[in-house]
Amino acid sequence: YNYQMLKNAKGDGKELKVRLLLLYLLSLYTKHMANYLHDKAILPKLPGNLEWEMISHGESGDRVYGRSDRAAFAKIANDARLDALDAEFQRTQWLSAQQIGSPQILEWIRKDDEGCLITSPVPGVPASELSSTDLLKAWPSIAGKFHQLHQLPVDSCPFLRKVSYMADIAA
Repeated sequence: YNYQMLKNAKGDGKELKVRLLLLYLLSLYTKHMANYLHDKAILPKLPGNLEWEMISHGESGDRVYGRSDRAAFAKIANDARLDALDAEFQRTQWLSAQQIGSPQILEWIRKDDEGCLITSPVPGVPASELSSTDLLKAWPSIAGKFHQLHQLPVDSCPFLRKVSYMADIAA
């Protein structure tokens, strides 16, 4: 199927629904490939057979890639999201120096209206991959990390993240 064939499709309700679904999937694939081809220009070249694999669009709308060996992750933002990614870079850089288990900055690339933040993986297993039983077992470790974070002297943190500020962002 090509775009014109799908767009001009006529037929019964079921056939039309299938064609519309194919058209939707084709548009998603086209957008995905366009982003990937564009992003290859800012993603650092990798050694050997390693590749950048698109993982998802993050909650922020940024594009997220993982190295095929999962030893690094890349987050790409442009235009309106670039300042937010720059702020994430600064917070991650500061937090990684505190050595409480946050990602390490491997590379920060900023070109014109785009940014690419390369980080190490966070130690451990993603909570989203745990069963409810295992997640319950992991809570003491998670709580311990939050405790370590909240033990850091407030005066040493260069970022404004008061509850009122965060509530405004969440609204």
